[in-house]
This record gives sequence, C-alpha cells and structure tokens, in this order.
Amino acid sequence: MIGLFCFENFLMNSKGRKYLAGKIGADLDQIERINLKDDFTVKLKDGRISHIDLDDLGPIVRSECLACTDFSNNVADISVGGVGSSDGYTTVIVRNDAAQRLINQAISQGYIEEIERKGIIEKIEKMAERKRRRGRQVLADRKAAVTH
Repeated sequence: MIGLFCFENFLMNSKGRKYLAGKIGADLDQIERINLKDDFTVKLKDGRISHIDLDDLGPIVRSECLACTDFSNNVADISVGGVGSSDGYTTVIVRNDAAQRLINQAISQGYIEEIERKGIIEKIEKMAERKRRRGRQVLADRKAAVTH
C-alpha cells in the first residue's frame, strides 16, 4: 500500500474559497500552483508567491483532519510526500523489505531517481509531531466538550 503525507485537507465551499482568496490577495482562478510542504505556498499566474502558515488555515480545514494524528500514513508500506524534497521531487519512506525491493527495482530500471538529502527525516518528524500534538489536543477538547 502506498500512502501520502497528509497534514490536512481543506473545505473549498464558497466560504472556504472566499477565505483563501483573502489570504492570498487574489481570485482563486489566478492560482497557477499550490504546494503544501513546510507551509501552504501559492504561486499565482502573475508570478507572485504567497506563503501561508498552516495554523492560519484553521477556518478552512476539515474538522476530521484537525483530529487526525497520522501525518506520514504509518500503516502504508511506502509513504510519499513533498516534505523535505526539492520542487519536482518526492520524499519516499519505505517501511518493509517487499516495498524496498519494489523501490530498488524502479531505481534500477530508471523509473525513479534516488537522491539522498540531509535533514529530511527531521523535517518529517517535526511535521508528524506537530500533527500528533494538534490531533491530541483537538480530541481532548472534543472529549471535554462532550463530558460537560
């Protein structure tokens, strides 16, 4: 099983679209690219780039995502995502021998390229811990609200 790194997903109803447009200072049809790594980065068609801290996106984050504590898809054989990788590349976490054989075969056949970079694991651990802390807090707050 291949899983994605996931910090959160967003509600893009009319209220969510209006909120995001306000954060980036432009209509959403002006977006060329969105990238979620260390922050929420939006590149506009006119070349402007907006960086939005993930904590500033709370009003448009799905409530289920706020309670989730799994950033790197821990049960997956292979997890992939952008954290720690350069643009155009994907970070890959391999969790078992069968998955490693698959990755090795893809490398040897030229389908993927292996590039080692320092500091990637630390970035992933930092994002994972940030998500775990938030999820635990949200779950505790929800439990407290139900018991009152």
